[in-house]
Amino acid sequence: MPVETIPIPPRSQVGYLDPSIANEGAKAVEFSNGEPLSFTAAPLKPNYPDWSEIRSIAKYFNRTGFEPWPAWFYHPTQEPRLLKDQAEGEKLGVWYRKPTNDEVARFGVMRGVWDWRAGCEWRPTPYHAPKFDPKNPGHGKEYVDPMRDNATANRFMVQEIAKGIGQALQANGPSAPPTIDPHMWEQFKQFLAFQKANEAVGGAAVQGATGDEPQAPQGNFGGALDQAMNTLAAATNGEQGKNKEGTNKKR
Repeated sequence: MPVETIPIPPRSQVGYLDPSIANEGAKAVEFSNGEPLSFTAAPLKPNYPDWSEIRSIAKYFNRTGFEPWPAWFYHPTQEPRLLKDQAEGEKLGVWYRKPTNDEVARFGVMRGVWDWRAGCEWRPTPYHAPKFDPKNPGHGKEYVDPMRDNATANRFMVQEIAKGIGQALQANGPSAPPTIDPHMWEQFKQFLAFQKANEAVGGAAVQGATGDEPQAPQGNFGGALDQAMNTLAAATNGEQGKNKEGTNKKR
């Protein structure tokens, strides 16, 4: 029996739909008062891969419960150790177990507790909190060095330069004249070291007992030390001159 086919007329014979029929599905929804309903469709979701659907690493996502191993253990005298499982922990003398009824009644509901045999000094927490090393802050940490202002930096520089000048004056400077108390002479050396260090750094000059003197070049440690030596020598020579004048008058 032959199969009857329905011939499809060409588009030129079919024509086009009337606009009232073609646009029927795009008619706006109106409220009872005649106002149109504005509707904005939700934006498309971004297309990014879901790592939890990868079978090889799916076990690391949406995990529940608590897994104590691996765990770090610390000793008062030995280096910390990373134990992989319960077997390694038992060899060292530590293990993770379920709490007893008394422990739950005393401390509340817990998944488990760490325990160790008598005499074992390995613990899951450090005996002493490690000191923070700004040069090696560790993973996930960022150390920001605080900025020092010029006044603070100059103050520390003056202290260090004054310490160096004071040591040089103590080792190579002239001894106290006979008419000056040695204790007062040492204090004068310390004051002179601070005065010349302050001038070398470029700060305000400190008025000393010897009067105003030209400042040393900024940051010139050698120039400040030479000026301090010259001041001590001048003070020593002045005291010796006074002693000679007093002796001549007595004669």
